[in-house]
Amino acid sequence: AMVRAAAASAWAAAACSLTCGNTEAEGGCPSLRCVRGADEKVCVGGSGTGCTLESCRQRCGDDSQGCTHFAYDPAEQDCYLFREGCVLEPNSDYTTYALLRSCVVPVEGGGCPDTSCGGGTPGCGAEVCDLATCKAHCEATTCTHYSFEESSGVCTVFVDDCVLE
Repeated sequence: AMVRAAAASAWAAAACSLTCGNTEAEGGCPSLRCVRGADEKVCVGGSGTGCTLESCRQRCGDDSQGCTHFAYDPAEQDCYLFREGCVLEPNSDYTTYALLRSCVVPVEGGGCPDTSCGGGTPGCGAEVCDLATCKAHCEATTCTHYSFEESSGVCTVFVDDCVLE
């Protein structure tokens, strides 16, 4: 059990480095908010239209414009929705959350060990390959993520967002 806790902590720290891949269940990315740009402030606490964390998450999930992340300030009950990715910047008032858990750590940073995206297609066809070949196959296509199982040599590529299972 200790090894899993350490791995989960390492995952949480790594996922919060550039963008936030942590959902509410993983604690989000505290003291960070996505850089403002393609965002919408949907709850303003000081004006009487504040909301709860749960309603902020629900607004992101119901958003017809493709919300991927939301940021919540519990003291002010403010909520921002972000629709075009999320590059984090320090903001001690907010915690940012990914709507769906995803892997945001590149292979050079260790990737996301012991996790897998749902779906995908074989990256090396029916052949067994190595990590470098799997990565090269992904880079040569419209792949957004790839996974590689060292013990079997199985490479899987993903062309859409990686929602971790």
